[in-house]
Amino acid sequence: MSQRVTMAQTQLQMAQSAPQIHDLHEAYRRMYSAFGIQNIDDILPPKDEAIPKDPVSENIDSLIGKPVKAFESQNHDAHVATHSAFLQDPNIQKNPIASQVLMAHMQEHLGMKYKQQVEQIIGQPIPAEGMVMDPQQEAALAEATAMATQQISQMAQQAAGTGQSDPIVMLKQQELQIQQSEVQRKVMADQQKAQLEAAKLQQQAQLAQAEISSDEDIAALRANVTLATRKK
Repeated sequence: MSQRVTMAQTQLQMAQSAPQIHDLHEAYRRMYSAFGIQNIDDILPPKDEAIPKDPVSENIDSLIGKPVKAFESQNHDAHVATHSAFLQDPNIQKNPIASQVLMAHMQEHLGMKYKQQVEQIIGQPIPAEGMVMDPQQEAALAEATAMATQQISQMAQQAAGTGQSDPIVMLKQQELQIQQSEVQRKVMADQQKAQLEAAKLQQQAQLAQAEISSDEDIAALRANVTLATRKK
């Protein structure tokens, strides 16, 4: 049983460190199961089916590491813009979990937007994953999507040249800002740790000096008592 518990604990820790790519609900369920807890549904109700949410609610969910999901029907540009602005807040940048969740979520929105753009240009939907195509269909689709992707890239470059916001550029800027904030946080933490260590060493030195002074006083007192006794 100890091996099962250890494995479940490891899985839960990994899920908590990267909630955007793990199912925290399932990780906790496996943890309870490894401990042999009965009636898990009483303390961990079945998770609700994912439903579309507004970007503000998603921002709030990200603060506690709750997974967020993009949907085809959503306004991808609006969601990316809202999440990007939210990540500009210095207080939010101190929350690495929220940053990880929203960065992955924005990439998901951009992927869906790209798929929709390609489908609009080629005039047909992209086949669902797992759908079998013959070599001729696959070759034709690959050629069409290549041309569509090139067209989308040119449009993005033109938008960047006119000063319009490019979601991909915004994401890269967000990543750099988050990395810089993390470096600054680590530097401050190291400085605080060094200050605490220095204060601790100073306190130890003061205590040691006090002990030395106390020992010297006791020795002097004993010497005086001995001297007085001899005089008697």
